[in-house]
Amino acid sequence: MSSSFVRIPDDSGYSGPRIRTFTTTDGGNTVHQHAMVLVDQNGNPITPTNPSDTQPITGTVSVDNFPATQPVSGPITDTQLRASPVPTTLSGLTTKALNNQIVATDVGLVSQTVIHGLTTGGGGGYVEVKVTPSGAVVADTSGSTQPISGSVSVSNFPATQPISGSVSISNFPGTQPVSASSLPLPSGASTEATLALIKAKTDNLDVALSTRTKPADTQNITGSVSVSNFPATQVVTGIFFQATQPVSIASPIVSKTTDEQTLTGVYYYHAGALTVQAAADAATAGRFWVINPIGSGGTIRIKSIEFASQLGSALAAPTSPRITIERVSFTGTSSGATLTAAKRKTSDATPKSILTTASTGLTLTAGSVIMSLLPIASATAVGYTASAVEKWKPDINDRIELVPGEGIVCRQADTGTTSDTRRFTIDITLEEF
Repeated sequence: MSSSFVRIPDDSGYSGPRIRTFTTTDGGNTVHQHAMVLVDQNGNPITPTNPSDTQPITGTVSVDNFPATQPVSGPITDTQLRASPVPTTLSGLTTKALNNQIVATDVGLVSQTVIHGLTTGGGGGYVEVKVTPSGAVVADTSGSTQPISGSVSVSNFPATQPISGSVSISNFPGTQPVSASSLPLPSGASTEATLALIKAKTDNLDVALSTRTKPADTQNITGSVSVSNFPATQVVTGIFFQATQPVSIASPIVSKTTDEQTLTGVYYYHAGALTVQAAADAATAGRFWVINPIGSGGTIRIKSIEFASQLGSALAAPTSPRITIERVSFTGTSSGATLTAAKRKTSDATPKSILTTASTGLTLTAGSVIMSLLPIASATAVGYTASAVEKWKPDINDRIELVPGEGIVCRQADTGTTSDTRRFTIDITLEEF
């Protein structure tokens, strides 16, 4: 920094107040200087001080260029920090009134603060929340049920406890010892006070005690006896029932003539007037068929077949060709001429079975012979011969049963006589389920 100067005229001849001046050379220039003595209000000289010395200050000092942030050196001890309250300003925080709850999203700083909690009791008062020296919260749980692990010792528990209701004890012994100073006796027991009185009673016995009936003896009972502990089930030995027992039932027993299937109707078929031919029928040919159509959903049973034969004219017919009833199975749908069955009752359902005189529409498979019949025979053409009649009527358990796709066929199994005129008829009774 360069020096600043104030020029003062030389007034060496001035005799009044004056400032001492002196001359010196500075940079080749003659400089006039002066000196001042500072005095206080009393006129006493003031000794100048070094600016770096500590100065006492009275009043207030305004510093307009003091930095907002000041460096601090050296650690502050806990004693120094606690010596006096340290004002602290925290920026960037939002104040919140801690009314009756603090939620998980509340963030704040609490220092030397007493925490109060809202009680669950009536009135909703507040109590202080206490902690142990280790920092654990002390909870008052006297008003709630607490789980206990281990054993609990109670010093003032009464030896005898009143019990209300029932108590189940699993380890209670089945037999208990009983101690009593005296026991109650049943009415009339030990009423005789002296042996003399007892003797007087026994002397009055008219027979020996050995002749008296004992409890183990068989007793005759007249009237009714009520036994409350008699077992519901009694063991019985020996034969105690008669060979034939009376039976009482609410409704009569019906003897069935069929099995448990539902009968839908009984039907009668007449095949018409048939003639014995000179040639036998082919294996799958015949005079008529009775079939159970495929898809009928029912069962057919043959109850009976009646065969009758007679000469149609004066003829010597020494042959006896068999007329057979055979089983047959088939596929397809019958489209041949049919004959109508007669119903047992008009209320019976329409028959599922079909009697057809032609096998049109059916593909047949020959089965076995069920029965065979012989037509009437004649040795000469002179005179008359009674009709030949045969009837086949099997037992209920032996009846032929036809399911859908099955049937029977009537056919001539053997050759007859040339120009044979013998006639025969076949009547069939069947039932459907």
